[in-house]
Amino acid sequence: YGAIIGQIKDASDGTEDGNIGFWGRGSGTLWKAAEVERWRLKAPYTSLYPNWLATTSASNSATLSLEGYMSGVYEIFDVFIENLMPVSNDVYCLLRLGSGGTYTTSGYGYYNVHAGTRTSDSAQTDGRANANGSAWVVSGQSEMNVGNETDEGFTAHIRLFNTRNNNFLTGGEVIGGAYYSVDNYMCSPYISALRLGSTTQFTDVRVYFSSGNIDSGSIHLFGYYMG
Repeated sequence: YGAIIGQIKDASDGTEDGNIGFWGRGSGTLWKAAEVERWRLKAPYTSLYPNWLATTSASNSATLSLEGYMSGVYEIFDVFIENLMPVSNDVYCLLRLGSGGTYTTSGYGYYNVHAGTRTSDSAQTDGRANANGSAWVVSGQSEMNVGNETDEGFTAHIRLFNTRNNNFLTGGEVIGGAYYSVDNYMCSPYISALRLGSTTQFTDVRVYFSSGNIDSGSIHLFGYYMG
């Protein structure tokens, strides 16, 4: 009816890694309720808590994708973009949703406003709207494009709604973020709303730049259990 199991993750000499899994039986099936991985507790079915699902990192990569994780018991998802550095200079960051490795390339309606300051300048805005875009722009554009110097790059926190409910359109927002732009603006999005004109159930998320590869950085996916 229940078990605590030690799990080998890496048996290599000198780099050994192991997890401790906590299992319990429900409706005749044994489920992993939680596990301890190094210094963190992962609890897949913790209600109203951002449960870490997956992470991937770039190394001169065209895109960063996490596929198959937006499923199961979770209803709201958070994507954390961490220090994404482009290879090319003067670009912007985009996000697409998909299912089974196929990504939707139409129907992204969004509106963004990014504020930024540069030396003594007043606040700047960068608004974009597109009723049928091929992806959701999640960073600033134009003077607030992302640069590829070591003090630039892009970091943000994005929330997605109704990705698994085919009765409602998928929506999203950029909750927050901060980055140093190619034109020396310190930028932060303060309005960024998505309406994806599809009731498809999405399982995958992908981010990439408008031109060139991603030199370094990571994306992390968290899910909220609403049961």
